[in-house]
Amino acid sequence: MIYSTMASFWHKGKLVLASAALLAATTAFSAAPIVPGSPPATPSPTTPVPMPPPTPLPGPNTVSPYLSQLPFASPDITPPQIAPKVFTITQYGAEANNLSPMAIAANTTAINTAIADASKSGGGEVVIPAGLWVTGSIVMQSNVNLHTDNGAVVEFTANHDAYPLITQFGQKTYQAPIYAVGLSNIAITGSGIFNGSGNTWNPVKEFQLTNRQWQTLLQSGGVVNNQTWYPSAQIEQDQNLIPFMVLVLNSKNILINGPTFENSPSEAMYINFSSNVIVSHTKVLNTWYSVNTVGVDVASDHDFLMYDDTINTGDDGIVLNASPGSQPDTVNNIVIQDSTIYNAHGGFAVGSYTDGGVKDVYVNNVNMIGTEDGIRFKSAVGRGGLVQDVYLNNIHMQNIQDYAITFNSDYNNQSPATGSLTTLTNVPQFQNIYFNNFVCDYAGEAIRINGLPYAPVSDVFFNNVSIKAAQQYLIDNTSNVSTSTVSYTYAQELGLVPHYGVDGPA
Repeated sequence: MIYSTMASFWHKGKLVLASAALLAATTAFSAAPIVPGSPPATPSPTTPVPMPPPTPLPGPNTVSPYLSQLPFASPDITPPQIAPKVFTITQYGAEANNLSPMAIAANTTAINTAIADASKSGGGEVVIPAGLWVTGSIVMQSNVNLHTDNGAVVEFTANHDAYPLITQFGQKTYQAPIYAVGLSNIAITGSGIFNGSGNTWNPVKEFQLTNRQWQTLLQSGGVVNNQTWYPSAQIEQDQNLIPFMVLVLNSKNILINGPTFENSPSEAMYINFSSNVIVSHTKVLNTWYSVNTVGVDVASDHDFLMYDDTINTGDDGIVLNASPGSQPDTVNNIVIQDSTIYNAHGGFAVGSYTDGGVKDVYVNNVNMIGTEDGIRFKSAVGRGGLVQDVYLNNIHMQNIQDYAITFNSDYNNQSPATGSLTTLTNVPQFQNIYFNNFVCDYAGEAIRINGLPYAPVSDVFFNNVSIKAAQQYLIDNTSNVSTSTVSYTYAQELGLVPHYGVDGPA
């Protein structure tokens, strides 16, 4: 996806080639203000039946241990408080295990009506029971907890006409399957699964598959251009149309606790210009060859806590991006603990957009297993800014394909070879980065640091760092950076089949 530094958004509520049933189901729940006229009727709940009590949300005592003993002032992060009222989607006409277009339309209407009723009543929990529920886009509203029971699978329809075509960040795109804009006090909880039908959105590059896999993919349909398969000519012509799976924008007091997001169209969770966010006990499961499927994109957010999460995806696992906001250090007070990242480009990454500034980041007790890079700092002139005070403690890595640790201030070869901080704008600067209790049992290369002559990577400190790798160090343009305290052991890993080797695909 192409990112923009714009924080505002627009929505024209346009649907393209939608069936009558899906048009009725989705138009009422687009993010645009309702245009005067005759909006489709929404069903009323059936006769009330006794409801189970709402699921308790985590309290302040649950998250406080993760916010203590930080190397910077503890951020004020607390779970949202949502009224203990229950709204079950079956009361609104939702039907499980029915794949017909009419059932999909009914489910879309039921889920969104239940959310609207819960919000209008002062808040509540919208329950999706066990079963397979195929639906269009879900539009969140303030003071609502969307809860999936154990055994619930929410499949977002593969019919792209069910998603409003909107203008977002200055470009046309389809509305996200889970869409939350300008809200407060929202939650997505429970152990259910959300499937984004990403295989109907996502391009696939030929070099990433075996010949047999590639031929099978071609037989499924789609179009091919320059050794890349696209699910449709429309997507081939404009990949900006591909939506995020979960979009949270300009919102506060957010909790995502327990669900699994799989097969996402692009980024699984894009959380932008938001604050007081908690993502916990959550899984992201995507194929390693899926394009632009970042697990969690912390984009210009502050006061953000992640813990006990598991990510397996085709782009960076967890990434911090900072586009300019109203305050310096747009991304700050970020805490990530007790999580595991499997397949990913970078297990934990910063950038490539850092021009808004990144400060006060704490990553602790995180495992990275089979990622392409382990820790990945990346930016370039034109999109860079100051990244400082990042603390990486108790990091455990296994079978990293490329670099255990990498800094690259010339991402995609976009930075000029000469210049200065005064003559160039948005220059990447990385400083005050701390690695403590770090072990890597095999990487293609231990450490690569590629700063700029006019903006060296500076003040990077290694304490109790041990790396086993096929290659040692490649370090250019640094200041006050020494690997003398790093314990390096040469090794080749028997039987490891990487996605591709150091420096990318052949």
